[in-house]
Amino acid sequence: MVRMNPEQTKIIPIREDIYQVYAVKPGSHVYVIKGVNKNVLIDTGIATKFPMLKEQLSQIGLRPKDIDLVILSHEHIDHAGAAIFFAKNAIIAAHRSAANKMALQDEFVTLQRFRE
Repeated sequence: MVRMNPEQTKIIPIREDIYQVYAVKPGSHVYVIKGVNKNVLIDTGIATKFPMLKEQLSQIGLRPKDIDLVILSHEHIDHAGAAIFFAKNAIIAAHRSAANKMALQDEFVTLQRFRE
């Protein structure tokens, strides 16, 4: 079980059903849009913090498999690193640099070698 302090799990409502999921460095803030039919995640944070993101999603009533679309703003590891955890169930819309690095399975972006 991952233990998190309240600062690590901070979720800031921006508007109804739109949230900023606070990130602790290293990492980036993630944005969630809960839609009527589809749910969108903007950026994913780093792969090693996926358990934290999973817990944060549950706090707003979502599971990773409930995300239908992931938008990656760019290829930096703190924005695109955990995309691999959503690829099975969601469409990944990525900046061309991020898409290229993911297609080439760039280990730096995906942190694949650190998870094995």
